[in-house]
Amino acid sequence: MQAEVIVVTGGAGFIGSHIVESLLSGGARVIVLDDYSTGKKSNLLNVETHSNLNIYEVDLTQNIKASLTRVEEEAGMIDRVIHFAAQTAVVNSIENPIQDIHSNSMMTVHLLEYFKNKNLKKFIFASSAAVYGDVAEFPIQEDFSCEPLSPYGINKLASENYMFYYSKVFGIPSVALRFFNVYGPRQDPANPYSGVISIFLERAMKGLDLNIFGDGKQTRDFVYVSDVVQAIDKALYLESKNFSAVNIGSSLETSINQLAQSIVNLFPEAGSKINHLSARDGEIIKSLSSTDKARALLSFEKKISLEKGLAETAQWFIGCESTLSKRTLSETR
Repeated sequence: MQAEVIVVTGGAGFIGSHIVESLLSGGARVIVLDDYSTGKKSNLLNVETHSNLNIYEVDLTQNIKASLTRVEEEAGMIDRVIHFAAQTAVVNSIENPIQDIHSNSMMTVHLLEYFKNKNLKKFIFASSAAVYGDVAEFPIQEDFSCEPLSPYGINKLASENYMFYYSKVFGIPSVALRFFNVYGPRQDPANPYSGVISIFLERAMKGLDLNIFGDGKQTRDFVYVSDVVQAIDKALYLESKNFSAVNIGSSLETSINQLAQSIVNLFPEAGSKINHLSARDGEIIKSLSSTDKARALLSFEKKISLEKGLAETAQWFIGCESTLSKRTLSETR
């Protein structure tokens, strides 16, 4: 049987590269479309020579149709799409909402428009808990009212609404996965908008202080990247033809104080301290997902505890630092 052709937009990114590896191990023909604006070529080093992988460096905010036409001419008809390419910083979306429209909801619409008569088997979209805004009831369920507080959240929700429309009118089966706080290897701490875990880990490893904005009692729902990959894989082969929006989290809340102390404890010799700075305006105080729908629809179960996930992510950071040090040393000889 011929391998299915699966397109992963943003496949060189943090989560995207992990799902690319998973798909290849399952025997799929994988096409990565990425402009490397946030993704990295190094994220795909483990698989870049794989015979079932093709990587196209393209800017999907430009001519999506031309890029996909080229893919189908060279690889054959596309069976499934995992759409992760996006502008991912909430602050950037506030500063430049028009650009956020181009990089998020408009890109999604262009993709859906291309596939509306293509008999696509599944369209998976990386949505976000940002669609909910500031809620008062917990855990957060998918049927809660969505009142996003940023252009980023607005465009994620708009993309979901277009997915519903294209599913209902043109029969494109689609799933929007509303990710909570995803963390793990390959999350880039150099990005100022990266997840708090990667930033804290890098600082603690270097013996630098960990800075918490506010009293640190604010909570987040952290989910490890391998659990997210499990959910994506289940959604990709979901038999339902309808549109679904599904939370992907851990259903556990962790305070930023608890997180910071756990990370400091991983590097006891480094001597990092925890500081509290002035609270940031508009920060969400509490976040906690309900994963009942993910469990029912996708048989999703979180497998990696925060303790184990932090340890594995820390080991990855240590390995990266070691590799960088060796490279720098060799370059100075």
